[in-house]
Amino acid sequence: MVLSPAEYWAGRDRLFAGDLTPEIKVNAAVTLDRVSAFLTDLPVGALVGLRSWHVNSGWRPPAVNQRIPGAAPASKHMTGQAIDVADGEGDLGAFVVTAAGLALLGEHELWIESPAHTPRWVHFQTVPPKSGRRIFIP
Repeated sequence: MVLSPAEYWAGRDRLFAGDLTPEIKVNAAVTLDRVSAFLTDLPVGALVGLRSWHVNSGWRPPAVNQRIPGAAPASKHMTGQAIDVADGEGDLGAFVVTAAGLALLGEHELWIESPAHTPRWVHFQTVPPKSGRRIFIP
């Protein structure tokens, strides 16, 4: 696995154990599996930067989500269905909007927020947004 569960939970699985349901645990496992597989399947040469990935934001219990500036009140992070992967140089964001990137997102059943709105990370989620678009505006 490219992304570790420990990074995803960031200790919140212990600090907010009362908010962590079996459904969230299953959702988080699916999210980590799909995004890790996507990152593993990136074509050689697709990214200029290092292939060292880390989680910017994983599971957020409601109390944490409320403290995040600009976080959606119904964020998929709260249900374990989203993850933000660091993209400091923007290489990953630039790739995912290409035809090859869109195809790979579809192959792994992932949707992302428009990289134009998240320039330092890529927000992946395992459920489609209301628009149904593979790349959507948050």
